[in-house]
Amino acid sequence: METDAKKRAAHRRAVGLKESEKRLQRIASELLNAQERERKLVAQELHDSLAAQLAAIKLSLERKLGSMTGESFAGPITIEEIIQNTQRAMEETRRIMANLWPSLLDDLGILPTIDWFCREFQKINPEIRIERETEIAEDEIPENLKVNIFRLLQEAMNNIHKHSQADWVKISLAIKGSFMIFHIEDNGRGLDFQNAICQKEMGKRFGLTSMKERVELSGGRFELHSAPGRGVSIRAEGQIDVT
Repeated sequence: METDAKKRAAHRRAVGLKESEKRLQRIASELLNAQERERKLVAQELHDSLAAQLAAIKLSLERKLGSMTGESFAGPITIEEIIQNTQRAMEETRRIMANLWPSLLDDLGILPTIDWFCREFQKINPEIRIERETEIAEDEIPENLKVNIFRLLQEAMNNIHKHSQADWVKISLAIKGSFMIFHIEDNGRGLDFQNAICQKEMGKRFGLTSMKERVELSGGRFELHSAPGRGVSIRAEGQIDVT
């Protein structure tokens, strides 16, 4: 009997070890996939904005050089226009750098970064009113969660800008018991999750899959609630040490 019990215990340990190995492999795969998605987004951002601005500067310089040598058939261009094109390229570079990693996050923390992000968002979307509730102090937020909060804010607000047709957004960050809760909701047109295929397609299109993975890889829980005409509610919560 004792030998059988030892065999069963050894079998359970072996099964548990294999399951742990599978979980680690899945997590590693998810991390690599998330990294590749972020690289793809950066490449698209550089192609669509900065590369276009640099091409415009190159064209401006070629036109200016052609007008100086009498070889250009295009209209004249001034040094001031070239400077303006260069300034726009510099602004695009700063914007991309801020999106990749805002220096405010290191210098001041996540709460001032949220304030800055909302101000920048409203410059582009003045028709959207943003309501903020931050019932939490900066030193109560774990350092390892601050970048995740910022990335969730980025992705959710990008979806609101592109797809929601909302005119109101609420952002809240609070501690309840031993849990920190980050919540973003809007009053836009919402999403239609009628079937699994639709959910999968929307997950990729709206970055919902990457948001969910980011939260769950940090040990938290991700929830999304939406319906056509009823806006979108995104909630992420994670347990923190309150001792």
